[in-house]
Amino acid sequence: MKPKIEILITGAVAIIFIAGCNSGPKNITLRNWVADKEKFDNFYNYSKTHESDCDSLENLYDKLELKEFEEMTYLFLAKCFAANGNEEKAKKYLLKDIATGRHISWIDSTEFPKVYQDVKNKYPKLNHNFWSRKDTSYFAKLGKMVYLDQSVRQNPIDFDKMIQIDKSNTKWLLEYCKENGFPLRPSPSFFNSEYFRVHIDPSILAIHAQKRDKFKLLNYAIKGAEKGRISWRIPKSICVTFFTRTPNAEPKPLRLLYFDDNNELLVEKSYLQLYSVYRYINDNNFIIEIKPSKSNSLNKNIILEQLTEIKTALIKEFSAYPGFIEISETQNRNENDLQELGSYNYIIAVVE
Repeated sequence: MKPKIEILITGAVAIIFIAGCNSGPKNITLRNWVADKEKFDNFYNYSKTHESDCDSLENLYDKLELKEFEEMTYLFLAKCFAANGNEEKAKKYLLKDIATGRHISWIDSTEFPKVYQDVKNKYPKLNHNFWSRKDTSYFAKLGKMVYLDQSVRQNPIDFDKMIQIDKSNTKWLLEYCKENGFPLRPSPSFFNSEYFRVHIDPSILAIHAQKRDKFKLLNYAIKGAEKGRISWRIPKSICVTFFTRTPNAEPKPLRLLYFDDNNELLVEKSYLQLYSVYRYINDNNFIIEIKPSKSNSLNKNIILEQLTEIKTALIKEFSAYPGFIEISETQNRNENDLQELGSYNYIIAVVE
């Protein structure tokens, strides 16, 4: 059996409004998550080119440390071992897979002819055990709110109605988070594959909240991710939307960068901001420019040093392509005054 590794926190990802979170010794940092995601990506890529090399895939699985990514490998491993005649291991990983909440309708019985019936017999108990630990009371309401959120954004858009729906959805989500923390985003695979179900995704509501409320929801999402209750994908997706390109390419403030008293970048504390910028660049193939905000009062030497540190961190931590990141010491005089949510010294803009 694969040994479990406890992950000790080495630093807290903090954002404006909270300088840090101390949720105990087992917190999952974003750095932990990004490192394990890279290991899973290696597993996934290898599975596509070496689909019969089950032992090597299992070795790659053994390198994973986080439950989120371990659970994503079970069905791959079950299919591999079943296709290569190892029914014992096929059954082992298939049972692990459905124990993570997957509905039995997503399992193709023809891929597991010798073990499927036994697994199906054990499914009711495993599925019950999974759901007995989950709060599902909000699923129907959240699904309806996500449906309204998406429907009102179809052409033609009724902007007044959209604003009204967003305010109502945000109010409910903030109240839920205050009492329960950021809600779980259940996978579509948790439900019967024969029925269409609107994706119950609370991050969609958070993304469409007003900026001040979005910051509050981002706080809740970070705390949930640190505790392993939700994936770090959720706070990352919320953070990335602060950089969504607008029609006029309006620069966006980098509010979540932190520097010490010697003006050096605190990489661990700024990790969510840095990773979000990297994903923004990498997912869209944008060339971006980072420059000082018009309120930045630091001298030019410090500004240049900090800009260089930001670019270096993006390249070193995430292998960002250097040619996609430009830096400029010239202050951005055209930005709107966006200091109402807190001060910031740098902005990001898409290079046209």
